[in-house]
This record gives sequence, structure tokens and C-alpha cells, in this order.
Amino acid sequence: MPETRVYIDLSRLCLTPFTTGIQRVAKEIVLRMLRDGSLSVTLLSALPSQTAWRILPQDAFTEYYTDHTGSPFGDAAPQIMTPEDIPSDAVFFDIDSAWNMPMQRGWLFPKLKQRGVTVVSHLYDLIPVTEPQYFHQQTMRQFLSWITAVLQYADHIICNAEATRAALHTLCDTLEMQAPDCTVVPLGADFARKAADDAPEPDELPELPQYRYLLAVGTIEPRKNHRLLLDAVPALAARGVRVVFAGRIGWNMDEFAKEMEKHPENGRNFFFVKAPSDAAVRRLYQNALAVAFPTKNEGFGLPIVEAFLHGTPVLASDIPVLREVGGDMADYFDNTSVDSLTAAVDRLLADDAAYQAKRRAIAAYRPRTWDCAAQEMAAALRRCGSVRGDVPPQTAVSQIAVLTARNDDLLRTLPYLDANMPFITRMLVVCPERNIPALREGWQGRIRPEFCPEEQLLGGAPLPADHTERNFLLRCRMMQKAPLDDVFIMTDDDYRPVVPVQPAFFLKDGRYQAYYCYDLRRWKGTQGDYSAYDRSMFRTRDFLAENGLPALQYSAHQPQIIDRRIYLEMLGAFPGIETQGLDEWSSYFNFGIARHPRMFAAERYCTLTFPGAVTDWEIMYQPQQLIFENYYAESYAADGVFAGLPSDFSAETAAGAGAEKIRRWSAELQKQSAQNAVTAAYRTMFRDRYACLPEFVLQMQEDTPVLRVPPLLYVPAGSVIRLPLLTDDAVRESGLPLVYGIEDSAGRTILPETELHLNDAAAGIGLELILALPVHGFRGILHIRFGEAAANCAVSCIEI
Repeated sequence: MPETRVYIDLSRLCLTPFTTGIQRVAKEIVLRMLRDGSLSVTLLSALPSQTAWRILPQDAFTEYYTDHTGSPFGDAAPQIMTPEDIPSDAVFFDIDSAWNMPMQRGWLFPKLKQRGVTVVSHLYDLIPVTEPQYFHQQTMRQFLSWITAVLQYADHIICNAEATRAALHTLCDTLEMQAPDCTVVPLGADFARKAADDAPEPDELPELPQYRYLLAVGTIEPRKNHRLLLDAVPALAARGVRVVFAGRIGWNMDEFAKEMEKHPENGRNFFFVKAPSDAAVRRLYQNALAVAFPTKNEGFGLPIVEAFLHGTPVLASDIPVLREVGGDMADYFDNTSVDSLTAAVDRLLADDAAYQAKRRAIAAYRPRTWDCAAQEMAAALRRCGSVRGDVPPQTAVSQIAVLTARNDDLLRTLPYLDANMPFITRMLVVCPERNIPALREGWQGRIRPEFCPEEQLLGGAPLPADHTERNFLLRCRMMQKAPLDDVFIMTDDDYRPVVPVQPAFFLKDGRYQAYYCYDLRRWKGTQGDYSAYDRSMFRTRDFLAENGLPALQYSAHQPQIIDRRIYLEMLGAFPGIETQGLDEWSSYFNFGIARHPRMFAAERYCTLTFPGAVTDWEIMYQPQQLIFENYYAESYAADGVFAGLPSDFSAETAAGAGAEKIRRWSAELQKQSAQNAVTAAYRTMFRDRYACLPEFVLQMQEDTPVLRVPPLLYVPAGSVIRLPLLTDDAVRESGLPLVYGIEDSAGRTILPETELHLNDAAAGIGLELILALPVHGFRGILHIRFGEAAANCAVSCIEI
């Protein structure tokens, strides 16, 4: 079984109709990784939405880049993958030119990191940072955005040269930040040689004497420093040595191209072979005195290797990265000095026997293989991303801990825990001291209760009035003072397992399974009437952002595994945090994943009736499976989702009732998914028709409110639709309410007028128009008013 799951985004390779140096590296390495049995590799290419990928079929990819037939995308219907689909124990490996990718890494990497995915980036060079004058402004912006994301989020960096690693450490020292862990893996260079043909001397080549010209092969661009060679033409001509450029004109070199064309030695001692054929390049290599490589900087220096493969000596810039590649076989010169270059040429010309011996030595050159490079990169990925995590294998869990002030709720939940979590043998109950006698008397089951009075934890301090502040304070005190195991299950008094649960649900392959339900950065809460829970989520979001931590919402309303030592580490890292009223789940798991990523795996939550109804708020992540019930008495009312089912545990009915609850809640989730599909189809239709997305915008222009709404709105019947409202600060500070309601085509009220008080919104939270729609379809008008501004939007409510 493969040790490591690796996901590789090859969007740029698939979009590039020609092979650049980086795409060539990506192709050579990836083809070999696909054959490595220790890796499970998934290849990806970004969709036009730039928020998801299609999976590249491995057979089609291999055939296309090996035999040049077919397409890397294959012929089958595409399989789609989002960042949330990448497993927490996987490695995301960037080896393509990621700064040019459609999917921005500043957006992608935080999504991967907050779920515990290991990010590994290949760094070819830092030249756009160290020498920006050689690059287009757009390239600069893209690269700076990318390297910022790499330095902030990458767990490991693979460099292709020690010089690149040194440049990385210098940059990090300048920025006063810790450099990511680094592995140097030199590139391979055993390129397949094209078979020599028997074609006559190519017509595009001038007549050149053997071993009496310097050759520069490749794109003519500022960084490659062709200027030095052109300036050296007179001095070299005096020695009987000519200069040949073979390639094409690159970015920002139009003036230099004109200078080349007008050069007085053009056609005599200087030649430019534009876009030469493969046969012409071979002839030029074979007969050159040497390949001249006066580059200002490089990421690796493959032109040196290519020259050696053709048996040609090399005169290279005396810079660290080229000495790494060329070693003792190349000769070096100062890339700022014509005299240094001509002196190097003089040394080649001085002793013909020594020169021929050099060519014989180069002819025996055997380059480093791509197989070797791929093996070393695979080893680095395995070290970073073994499926097996860092939690010691002997770790076991047998204790569950609960806070409660409600005896009845806990006593009704305990039978579910007793029956469905057989590995739990002890429960630590933190509650008011007055509750303990009734709990002792009321529970006689298998799980043995242990009690810790909350008064003992508080040491005489009063409890906060806000229940979220109270909960967090007690959880923190429990970690510090209560008789807890190092690893235990934490729960609330109304989280009920409705099916059997095994320890592997909580601890698997050496990783604590952390179950999330939302992204806190997008949590909106109950608009206009925020609950204590909402405000706790907002405080937690701000705390996580201020401290550079991930921001997934782990208050999944289900039992979760806790490592007390890591919780205490968090409390030690942020003194006084226990009084801030944070979410006890989200603060801990985001801290743990950031500090100990190989001890956690983030997974989608597994809870029924959270939210209590699927229309309470937009479900951001569908549960991956349904195991626990977040108990609400309302769910069992005559109009509730569990109407007619028993609300208390019975050994005789538990299995059937649990299965029926799962069936009903699954149907609710499926219905919401269908409604979301209608909304998504409407947005796509609107975008295609109007070349923009449907937006509701309210702004102040010269102290006058202006409303912009889409002309039409398609909505699914029986749903609750949330329409984002874009506003500015002036609107929010005006104190005026926004009023909206819906009438059908006959003037009957469908949605009574609702007032939205814009200044009540929490900081950083977007506003929404919330439309609770009837189960029947209709056509009508959405009316919106704000002060003097008014607008109407046609509504078509569709039954599905």
C-alpha cells in the first residue's frame, strides 16, 4: 500500500502548447512518480472557475507526454475535485510554474493548511525577487504573490540547487522570518537524444570554421546577458573567433535586436541564427569552440548540461549555481568583463592538445538521471507526508468528559453513549455540586461516572453570565485542574451517537480526527439578532486571524477527541485566553493543526440536526456520514423532521430509529442540495446572459442612496434563499433600515415586508436578504426600499 498520497496541479503544463524548462522538469518528474509504488499520485488541472480541478487520467497523461498521442485530459467525463476533497493526511506538491496558475496560491494554500494538508513547493529560483529588472511587471506581481504564499504556508520546499536554498535563507533573514524546511534535489539531465539524421547541412547556417566560434543557444533576454558577447565581438574577431547567437528574440529586447542587425560585424564575425531547426542546433554545438553562457543568474543552468551532452566545452558565468552544475568540466569568467571572457577564450586556444583532451573528457560525460532526481523528490514527499501520523501507536482512549448543568439532558444521553461507544468506560462530569447526588442516583449503567464540581475548578470565582464565556472558562479550567486522561473524548450533554462508534473514528493512523462544519471566516450567524453562540464564533474568528491560525469551525455538535497536553500548550501560548469567550472546539483544533499538523486529520462533521433545520443557515460542508444526533426537542414535534420517532433510547428500537433518523436527515440534505443546484444554474444563466453575476448593491453617491438589483431572480420553492447585499460604510452608518418583501403577480403577499437594520451587522460580516419561500411556485416581484431609493426584481419561484 502506498505510504503517501500526493496531489499535483499541472494546470500550466496542460495549458502550454510548447515545452518550457519548468514544464520539462514537471513532465520528467511526474511521469516517474506515477511509476513509484510508494506514492499514490493524483494529477490535477484547474477548471475555468479557478476554484476546482479536473482529475487527469494517469493513462491518458502518460500516453500524451510519452507517445504524444491523445490528450492529457482523456476522453471520459471529467472527475471534479475541490480543495476540500484533498485528504488531511495528503501532500499537495507544486512542481509546475505555480505563480502562473489559474488557482491563486494565496487563496488555495490557506484552505489546504487549515485542514492539515501538507504543502510542498518546488522552488526553481528567486530571481524575480533578487533581480526584478529582468522581468515583466505582470510576472513580478504573480511571482511575489506566489512566493508570499509559499513562505507563509509551505511545510517544505524542494530546491534544485544549493545556491537557491542559500538565496531562500537570505530572503527569509531579510524578512526576519523562519525559513521553511528545505531539501536540495538537483535536476536530472539525461534527455533523450534525437536521432541524428543524414540531412545535408542546414541552409540557415552560415559557413563557420570548426572550433573557431562561440555559441550562445536560447532565448535572447536581458538576464541572459548577450550584451557581453556582442561587446566582445571585436576582441574575439582579432583572435579569429566569431560569435553565433541561435534562438529567438525575447521580452524587452527589441532595441537590442536592432543593434544586432546593424552591428558592423554582422555577417562576418557575428551571426544570428533565428529559430534554428534541431539539425542546425546539433551542427552548431558539434563545431563550436565553446558554448558561452554569460547569464546574470539562473535557477539551475541546464544549458551547461545540454552543451556537455553535445560534447562541447562551456565558458560560463562565475556564479554559484553554475559552478554547482558545471563543476570542474566548465571554465568560468566574470560576467561583467569582456577581458575576463577573452582571457578564458585565450586559455582554450593556447594549447590544442589540452583542448582536444577537454573535448574527449566531455564526450565521456554522463549526466545525473531523471530517475535519480525523481527518487529523491519522492523520498522528500514521503518524509513530509506519510499517512501515519505522529500520535504514538500505544495511545488509547477510554474516558469521556462533559460539562452540564442539566441533569435530565445528560441522563437521557448517557444510554446512547453506553450502547454505542463500548470503548468508553469512564465519564468525567463537570457540573454544579448540587447536581451530583441526583446524577449518581439516576445513572446505573456500564459507563462509570466521575464527578468534578465546577465550584472546585473556579476556586470561588463567579461564572460569567454569557453561556459561551462560561463554557470556555470551564473547559479551560477542566484542562488545568480536573482528573483527565492525556487523551479523552470531549462532548456536551445532548450529543447522542445513533449508531455504534469505534475508536478509529476518533484516532486513526496516528492522527486525531478533527471534525469541522464551517469556515469561520464565512460564518454570518442570525442576521440582526446575533446569538451568544454567533458572537463567540465572531470572537474566535478574530482571535484566529490575529494569531495567524487556520479558521475552520470545529463546533460540530458531536463528541471530539482532545489531547489535554496540546490544549494546555494553547493556554500557555496565549495567557488569559480562558476569559475571552472563545469557541472551545475551534480554538483548540485550529491551534493543534497549525502547531502539530502531523497529529491531526481534518474531516467533515457527522451530525444530524445541526443546524436544527437545513434552512437555518447555509450548509457549507455536507456531512461525510451521519453518526451523531444534536438533540433538539423541536425535531420530535408534529412538524419536526423526526416526528413520530422515539426521543429517548430504547434497546429494542434504537437500531431502527437510528436508521430512520439518518434516512430522514439525508433526505433533508439532498433536498437542500437540489435547491442549491437550481440557484447555481440561475447564477450561471445570468452570467452567460448579462456577462456579470446577479448582485444586490446599495451605495451612497453624493449623500443619495442608490440601489442596483438584477432584473430577474429564479429561486426554488420551499427553500430559504440568502442573497448577499453589498453595501458601503456610509449606508451602514446612516441608521436607516432596508425594507424588502415579495408579492405575487396578483398582488398577494408572499413574503411580508422585513426590516434589515444595517448598522446591527457584526464587523466584517456580510449582509443578506433572506427569502423564506413557500412550497408552491409563483411569479412575482421582490420590492426593496432604502430611504428614497427603491428597486424591484422579478421573481420566478420554481417547484423542484
